[in-house]
Amino acid sequence: MKRAIVHMGMPKTATTSFQNAVYEHRHTLFDRHRILYPAVGANHTNTLCPMFLPDPRSHISVKMMGITTPEQAERFVSNCFQKMEAELSIGGWDTLVLSAEGLANLHTGALRDLRSWLDGFVDEIEVIYWLRHPVSFTVSVIQQMLKGGETIDDMIDRMLPLSNYQRRLENAIAAFGAEAMRIYRFEDCIQHPSGPVGAFCEQIYVPWETANTIIDSATVENESMSMLCGYTLDALNRLVPMFKDGVFNPLRQNGELAKLLTIKGPRFALDYENTRRIREASRPEIAWLRDKCGLDFYPDMLVDEFAHPESVQIPDRETTESLALLLSDLHNSKK
Repeated sequence: MKRAIVHMGMPKTATTSFQNAVYEHRHTLFDRHRILYPAVGANHTNTLCPMFLPDPRSHISVKMMGITTPEQAERFVSNCFQKMEAELSIGGWDTLVLSAEGLANLHTGALRDLRSWLDGFVDEIEVIYWLRHPVSFTVSVIQQMLKGGETIDDMIDRMLPLSNYQRRLENAIAAFGAEAMRIYRFEDCIQHPSGPVGAFCEQIYVPWETANTIIDSATVENESMSMLCGYTLDALNRLVPMFKDGVFNPLRQNGELAKLLTIKGPRFALDYENTRRIREASRPEIAWLRDKCGLDFYPDMLVDEFAHPESVQIPDRETTESLALLLSDLHNSKK
């Protein structure tokens, strides 16, 4: 009997660390334990999500490749299916492991299509979800969205990127069934004796001897921004948008982010008012987890009082815009 273990969320839960570690040892997992981790990439998001999105052009990875027409998108998706199915057609495996935190953003219909596709290869499916504290989740997602060209004002005006546990989990439950779900707290996983990589190995049933090898070779991936870095990137995205007419702006350079991440200082955070908004908006999600899923996660969110560092000071726009324009000018002067 074959099974699939689908790790589909949530984003911003140390996924890069354990994906890279497992990917590096995929041959050992296959040879020793008949565990298949497809070699389409360490993170399967950029393959799986376009395969099942109604319009793959809406996915950030597809946008970054400059794919704009339906014909281009169709060819790309066809190639994704071919690559993934070539991996799955290899004999000799019992357990398929997919790790694609981007699947947490798919609606029920797309997840049902994923389920139907997997049913052609396996007899049972387990779904792994890692949840993160709503405030730290939103702060982390905002940083990621800044890297993708968004601006803080747009995110706040449109809607703060909240954890949305209920919608995400209800979509997964509708597609895969409640019995397939295994839900963990990110904070518990990083407190695992061997960290998040050890926790993930345990959850995909890697025997301890092999798990130790994977854990020992893992590197800690920490891409959190400083306050000044985040707000300078925000200014750059406002003044020199990353995308123009749906394609990557030639005035932007891939090396910008690496340079900005070298700016040290206090860690990126939101002000008191937006932190309060996150807490209030997330309370129904925490209550739903408790009442419908029996999970007493993040009870601190259900009370009015909360601690917020008084030292959090948002850099002024004049400073960040000056830095952003300086960075842009330096890059474009080298062309």
